[in-house]
Amino acid sequence: MGKVIKKIIVWVVILLGITQVVAGEPPVKAVGVVLILAMIFWDNAGRLKKKND
Repeated sequence: MGKVIKKIIVWVVILLGITQVVAGEPPVKAVGVVLILAMIFWDNAGRLKKKND
């Protein structure tokens, strides 16, 4: 169940980040990009951890 919730959070934040990048002022764009990268990294880090177990 936790995995599903995490996926939903990842996608919601990525979509929010994209809307910030598209609609935002330059400082807001930077925040949007950071959010997207952070979520991609968080998602992949979880996958890498599972492989190493």
